Amino acid sequence: MTKKDITYLSAGFISIAFLILIFGYAYKMKSEIDKKPGYAKGVVYNYTYRKSMAFVGYKFQVNGIEYTGSQSYSSNLQNINIRDTCYVQYAITNPEYNRLLYAIEDNRLLNIKKKKIHILFLA
Repeated sequence: MTKKDITYLSAGFISIAFLILIFGYAYKMKSEIDKKPGYAKGVVYNYTYRKSMAFVGYKFQVNGIEYTGSQSYSSNLQNINIRDTCYVQYAITNPEYNRLLYAIEDNRLLNIKKKKIHILFLA
């Protein structure tokens, strides 16, 4: 086995390990939120647009402690502005695990400033 082969093999193992960690974290976060969800109003504090995806940064409070999160969304469905209010779902056991809520009807972020949408929470 050549030095070049070892380098490629090592890079492959590192890449696979990284992907396992990323997917493991995402699965743990989703399962924690689904087990014991809490809900809060959040505020958009950051907005970034990259290629065809937009990313929104938001913050919210649980028991007086501020938490932050970020999430991608499809910017062609709706406009999000800094200081818009949104709904956040978080894990009661660890509010660091959180996500924005979407409307089931049209996959838009639930946003208080926009039209009223009936919220349906699935357990």
